[in-house]
Amino acid sequence: NDYGNPEIFMVNTSDYIFESSKRLGSIVMFSATLFPEEYYKYMLGARKKDIYVSFPSPFDSNNFLVLAYNLSTKYSDRQETVEDVVRAIWSAGRVKQGNYISFFPSYQYMMLAVDTFSHLFPNEKIIFQKNSMTELEREEFISSFKEGPDSTLYAFAAMICASKLPFSLVG
Repeated sequence: NDYGNPEIFMVNTSDYIFESSKRLGSIVMFSATLFPEEYYKYMLGARKKDIYVSFPSPFDSNNFLVLAYNLSTKYSDRQETVEDVVRAIWSAGRVKQGNYISFFPSYQYMMLAVDTFSHLFPNEKIIFQKNSMTELEREEFISSFKEGPDSTLYAFAAMICASKLPFSLVG
């Protein structure tokens, strides 16, 4: 198979995760998106005796906003659409002053977005995850998020990177 004709197939990871949990003794998994419960229990290899706990969101639902844009971020489309993606991120931050974080599927794509954002909006305050961060750099990154900031902060992070950030933000 050449890269021009990729194959798409589904992989059921439940047996692998179950076997891993047997070797480890236990696994704790958490996410904001493990619904519907029965589907994820099956896909994550849970058995009937396994415990599944769900908690209500600690965030005020009045502060929740979803913006949807019809933009492709497929690997083959990224160069073509990165400017539109960056403009969408910027426009979200124009609505209300605050802290905004955008997650990208790769470090390379994140840096393309950072460079594009910096070029288009040179006066905006931005921070971004470095490919390899020390503990001090991680703490500095996290401490950049201030409650009630006096200007909008745009943060960029990779979902998959050598130095994973020890947090998730939902808002």
